[in-house]
Amino acid sequence: MLKRKSEKEVYSPFRELSIIEDCMEILGAVEGVNDDAHVKALAKFTNLDWRKVFLKMLDPRRRVWLNSLLK
Repeated sequence: MLKRKSEKEVYSPFRELSIIEDCMEILGAVEGVNDDAHVKALAKFTNLDWRKVFLKMLDPRRRVWLNSLLK
């Protein structure tokens, strides 16, 4: 019987770097993000779960999420 790999086993360091780069590119494209929200988002991106959530969010939700980091 084949054992399914866990999610952590599937993600290689190269894939994680690619995901971080994707998040940073999207973050840079969001207009009106102030420096504090930008820095706090980058800190969140050190966590794989936050990166995955951010990538799946629709643009309006990303703005709401970024603004919530300032509270």
